[in-house]
Amino acid sequence: MLPRRAAVLSLTGSLALGLAACGTVQVPAGEAAADPVCADIVLAAPPQVLGMDRVETSSQGTAAWGAGRTRW
Repeated sequence: MLPRRAAVLSLTGSLALGLAACGTVQVPAGEAAADPVCADIVLAAPPQVLGMDRVETSSQGTAAWGAGRTRW
């Protein structure tokens, strides 16, 4: 079960990292957003990643960190 948790957290982090803007970050819910395991992972996500604070997201099963948009 640990590889699945790591995969879900990695996917969630990849989708959300750097997308943070003022207010709630608009992030689409993932395929497994309603899975209790996903909720455990999101609840256990750290308050900071790479020095960026965690911010509120618009969808269940998601997490985001940061304070602005990064243009790639």
